[in-house]
Amino acid sequence: MRPWRLLVPKAAAARRHRGGGARAAEYRALCGGQPPRPASVGTTKIAAAAPETLPEAAAAVVRRYYQRIAAHDFAGARALWCRDGESSTLDRAGFANRFARYARYDASIAAPGSVDAGAGQLHISVPVRVSGTLRDGTRFADDGMVLLHRVNDGIETASAEAHLWRIESTSVDPVIPPPRAPVTSAPRRR
Repeated sequence: MRPWRLLVPKAAAARRHRGGGARAAEYRALCGGQPPRPASVGTTKIAAAAPETLPEAAAAVVRRYYQRIAAHDFAGARALWCRDGESSTLDRAGFANRFARYARYDASIAAPGSVDAGAGQLHISVPVRVSGTLRDGTRFADDGMVLLHRVNDGIETASAEAHLWRIESTSVDPVIPPPRAPVTSAPRRR
């Protein structure tokens, strides 16, 4: 990679400072407030860590994902998966059917792990505990991890979407106890 690609052009720095652009809008939606300003080193401006690379931004995506499931916004939740939902391995209808059986769906997000970087890709795991009730009143709970992915800054991609945290996989799959068989008294033998 050419070293000059690490420098932020003045127009891009000004746009980031004013809070413009899709990535800044995504940051405001996820974390609130404005993205950090570029840091000055001598007379050359070098971009501060992009807000989307921070672990808090990844945790915010997971939080938003479970909020959308709880609100029965299944299309919105599926859109937070990599490749516009394709990584969920379910089509839109299958994804909606997967979560439609829940009357209440809650999630507790723990502190994310550290960002794992390699070959221009970033990954991070976010621990999650889900719980709630099915439409029939059955309670459920599960602990697991949500793995997120994004392309690192400085790597050119066809879409700006690749530079945002998206869900790649999850080990969270609530274990729902099988329905209890009704208790019947067996006929007595004489």
